[in-house]
Amino acid sequence: MEEYLQSLVSVFREVRRVLRADGTLWVNMGDSYATRSGSQPPTNTRNSCGHTAKHTPRGYKYKDLIGVPWQLAFALRADGWYLRQDIIWNKSNCMPESVRDRCTKSHEYIFLLSKSERYYFDAAAISEPVTSTKGNARTFRGGGAYTGGRAHDNSAQVERESHGNRENQTGRRNKRDVWTVSTNGFRGAHFAVFPEKLIEPCILAGSPLGGTVLDPFAGSGTTGVVAKRLRRDFIGCEINPDYAQMATERIFDTPQGGQCGNNCKMTVEEFQQFVAWRKEQDYYKKELDKELNKREILAKKTCWAIDADPKKPGKVKIIDQDHAAELLEMAKDYLA
Repeated sequence: MEEYLQSLVSVFREVRRVLRADGTLWVNMGDSYATRSGSQPPTNTRNSCGHTAKHTPRGYKYKDLIGVPWQLAFALRADGWYLRQDIIWNKSNCMPESVRDRCTKSHEYIFLLSKSERYYFDAAAISEPVTSTKGNARTFRGGGAYTGGRAHDNSAQVERESHGNRENQTGRRNKRDVWTVSTNGFRGAHFAVFPEKLIEPCILAGSPLGGTVLDPFAGSGTTGVVAKRLRRDFIGCEINPDYAQMATERIFDTPQGGQCGNNCKMTVEEFQQFVAWRKEQDYYKKELDKELNKREILAKKTCWAIDADPKKPGKVKIIDQDHAAELLEMAKDYLA
């Protein structure tokens, strides 16, 4: 197991080397159990070589859930990646299991990692319709929950304390971290094909139109198919020449999407809601950038405007009198 994890870490280390500073990494990984079995002869086309004997891995007990996804996530974090989020892929048509001492496994993990502390993430591109008009990003679960009901009758003081309870008029909300996507069959020879609906939000949020998507384990090329449809460039790596040829043909046969990047399947009402959501997001982003820029400028001024006062050891004086009040407020914890 350790060798397997370190092999994956080394691959993703090379991915990080060529990734843009604001790029992201989306990793899907299924889990497995510590099991044991004898060797099995070939039985069908999928099992053309038979199965070798399986032994419980060292360090695990028979029937243990190994926890491969989280072990990989922690190993990538230790190697320098920023581990930003775990997303649950809820399989609505999961494979049945003949187990009687646990629940049937119906989910896998998708981990969002980044190369830097700040990175490209287009939340508006993957926003989803609201289930209620109550609340938006400023509410705390809306409906007055956790605020003693005060959020329903706002005043300036209550708004500061309860985060408000304004109606969401955009019809959109930030995408949640449980994605219900059914698995899809594929007539080709590859047996682990991702559903395109699972890859779409990763590409939409993680790259702009005209950006480049890299898949180091391209397989049958599903990521490339979605990238082309969403008007992104694609680079894929695949060690199996048969799969590489299959991926090339699939991507070649895929029509490129329209300017909206998703074949423009939105209704007029959905598009209007999306535009309203995007305008709101852009507005708040601009206001946030202004505030951050203002604070950054003041912080820089603080660095050169506060100097040691040689006449009063242990004291400091403010040289920039025009911004004395602001500087004093910012530096009050550091001034003697």
